[in-house]
Amino acid sequence: NYAISIDNSAGYYTSISSGVYSIVNAAVEVIRLSGSGIKYPDGLTQEVAYPGPTGFLLKADNLSGLANTGTARTNLGLGTMAVETASNYLTTATASATYFTIASAANKADLASPALTGTPTAPTAAAATNTTQIATTAFVTTADNLKADLASPTFTGTPAAPTATAGTNTTQLATTAFVTTADNLKANLASPTFTGTPTLPTGTIATTQTAGDNTTAVATTAFVRTDNNVKVWVNFNGTGTIAIRNSFNVTSLTDNGVGTYTVNYTNAISSNAVGCCMVSDDAASYRGSNLQGTGANNATTSYRISCWAILGGTSFAQVDPINVMFAAIR
Repeated sequence: NYAISIDNSAGYYTSISSGVYSIVNAAVEVIRLSGSGIKYPDGLTQEVAYPGPTGFLLKADNLSGLANTGTARTNLGLGTMAVETASNYLTTATASATYFTIASAANKADLASPALTGTPTAPTAAAATNTTQIATTAFVTTADNLKADLASPTFTGTPAAPTATAGTNTTQLATTAFVTTADNLKANLASPTFTGTPTLPTGTIATTQTAGDNTTAVATTAFVRTDNNVKVWVNFNGTGTIAIRNSFNVTSLTDNGVGTYTVNYTNAISSNAVGCCMVSDDAASYRGSNLQGTGANNATTSYRISCWAILGGTSFAQVDPINVMFAAIR
């Protein structure tokens, strides 16, 4: 038990009756003490801390001596906390491992511009997601598998690309449209149909048409040398040292004497049964000349010719003409 001693020299309390005291402040009663408890100026009696000589709260009772512990907990704002078992309370041993504490805050990443360490993980977004959601390695791998490598890519399906301008000659991809446009400007290898004024490089190889073909088909050198075509022709000076002015399929001339020559072919013809056309222009002293082929001396590789002139209108003689023109047709 405890006793409170109040100095009354300044008139702090007044004895109302035996065992009843009134504590005053500036002549105004503040609280009244008696054996039945504490009485406040509103006239209500509240048995709280000192209910009477035998009603002290004992430390060992841990507040169990209150008249209504449930009401006391509610009045103190504790709810059911006071009656929870010890295992339900946060302890020092489990605080940092189970709950967010100031000490564990250093192990957390900032919401703004976090600097993550270790191997952070996140939910993998659905394929083709295009938002600000974090992309995991699984998401990137799935997307990457749908792309072709930059180096030596292998495409599948029906890949498309921009069509280059006609005539482009770079490493840009060529679409089917580009190739088709370019292809339409080319002639087929088999039976091509040319337009405009086509030309062929010297030495171009083509299919030789059947002999007698009289169409717009390309004529090869072999076709030109077939039947019913000029096989050989030559224009030469038959005087002095004979000299070829121009020729076709003639490799050389042989001077056999006055007015007699052998025309040697570059390429043999298929038969020596040929038709000949010969014209000569004699020297100024002669009015004309007659060119005769020596049939017994013609072959598939050469033809021997003789040139004659009319002398005085009554006789003939072999002469060397200034101009000799010879052609063999087969």
